[in-house]
Amino acid sequence: MSDTTISSLTEMFLPPLISVGYKALAALALFGAFWLGAIFARSVGQRLADRDRRHKDILHLLVRAAYVGILAFGAAMALGTAGVDIWPLIAGLGVGGFALGFAMKDLASSIIAGLMILFLHPFKVGDRVFIAGFEGSVLEIDLRYVTLDMGGNRVLVPSSTLLNSPITVLGGGSKGSSPTVAPPEMPVTPTSFAEET
Repeated sequence: MSDTTISSLTEMFLPPLISVGYKALAALALFGAFWLGAIFARSVGQRLADRDRRHKDILHLLVRAAYVGILAFGAAMALGTAGVDIWPLIAGLGVGGFALGFAMKDLASSIIAGLMILFLHPFKVGDRVFIAGFEGSVLEIDLRYVTLDMGGNRVLVPSSTLLNSPITVLGGGSKGSSPTVAPPEMPVTPTSFAEET
C-alpha cells in the first residue's frame, strides 16, 4: 500500500473511531457517577430507615426503589450520551410493561397488598398471628410475602392472601418464640380480628 492510501484510510476511519471512543468514555463516566450516587443514596436511606422503627419496612422498600431508579436513569442517560437513540427503547418498554402487567396481575395484586400492609401496619415483625390457617411469629414483611416462623419452619404467605383472609393478631411475640400450628377447631372469623384489638 502506498503512503497516500494509508493516509486516506487514516483520515477516513480515525476521526469516527476517536469520536466513538470519546462518547464511550463519556457514557462510562456518566454511568459511573450515577452508580456512585445510587450507592450513596442507598447508604443514607438505609441509615434513615433504620432510625425510624415504625416505618422501617416501607422506607427500606423506597430506598431499594430509589437505588434501582437511579441506576436505570443513569443507564438511559449513558446510552443517550453514547449516541444510542433511547426513545424507541423507552416506548417499547412502555408497551411491553403494559402487556406484562396483564400477564402478571397476580403478582401485581400481591405487591399492592404488600404496600397496603406496609402502610397500614395491621401487625409488625415479632407479632404472633394466625393467617390463612398458619400461626406463627412474623419474621419479615415485604411486598410479595409475609414470612412466618412456625417453630423452625418458615412459611411464606402471599400478601394477596391477606386481603381475602381474616388476620388474627395473637399478640406481640419475640423472634425466638416457638409458635405452633393452630388447631383446626380454632374458629377464625372476621370478628376475631376486631375482638383481639
